[in-house]
Amino acid sequence: MIAKILEPGFEGDGKLSNDLHSAFLRGYPIENLRPLLISKSETVLGTAAFLVTELGWVVHPFVAEIVDLLYQPRARVRFDAIQALARCTTPDDGWALGRVLQLLGDPDDFVRGGAMWFIRVSSRWQLRAALDNAAPQKPDSVFSEIQSMYLRRGRYCSTDIIRAFIKHPHPIARRFGVGLAARPRLIVDETLLSIAIASEDEEIRDRAAEFRGWIFPADAILSSAFIDQIS
Repeated sequence: MIAKILEPGFEGDGKLSNDLHSAFLRGYPIENLRPLLISKSETVLGTAAFLVTELGWVVHPFVAEIVDLLYQPRARVRFDAIQALARCTTPDDGWALGRVLQLLGDPDDFVRGGAMWFIRVSSRWQLRAALDNAAPQKPDSVFSEIQSMYLRRGRYCSTDIIRAFIKHPHPIARRFGVGLAARPRLIVDETLLSIAIASEDEEIRDRAAEFRGWIFPADAILSSAFIDQIS
């Protein structure tokens, strides 16, 4: 199957990709995935991106190769790489998560949505590592300000910090804010997403509405008046 995918002129094959995915799950050595990840063919890299997204943690040995996918021309490949890195990284891979966060500035809305999804689903250590690395990787950018705002108050996700992000003049900060507002908690406060839905930025409004429509964790409680009830 690997040889078939690497043949010149390969145009993609969903069944073949699924069969290879099943083989890896059954114990086919994961190292055999490497030739696909370093291919020069955009089609082959698309197949590789699909596989790393579906295989989860077992592709951890290929973090560096997956980061390279973040810079591929195809938006779907970049999106899949974001998902893969959210699932296969460790605290030693903060440099890779910083690259993921930078895709909040991607020219493609689909990929930007993937970066916002990462903010929504990442663990606390992943988000902190992403911020700690994105700022120095992109000096003199808005990421330094985002990091400062988050470390000062954002990790508590109060309404004032969500408003500060959503009303920020830089679109990357606004996108970070909507992802932050959508992060699942033991209690999911709809008030935070309502702040984003009221934004003057159409992209932020649409993404917030999309996030609110997604299924929350089974143990989450939706409350539009949570802050008032505990204050």
